[in-house]
Amino acid sequence: MKIEGYVISGPVRYSERKWNHNYESFDKTPQSAWMRWLNVQPDDTEWFRQQQYWINLGYCPKKATMEIEE
Repeated sequence: MKIEGYVISGPVRYSERKWNHNYESFDKTPQSAWMRWLNVQPDDTEWFRQQQYWINLGYCPKKATMEIEE
């Protein structure tokens, strides 16, 4: 079974030349992935400040597929 979703991914590690994916942030929508990563709800006053902080560091949502063997 495959589940499509998003993860929050950090900037490329130049020494390894690959993306720094944060698998614990996997969820079905980009906003849900941000909620898992930030541990803040979108209606919280800290939402935009915290999200912008991580975006400025190079983090962004990336499409991901989780495969579960039955």
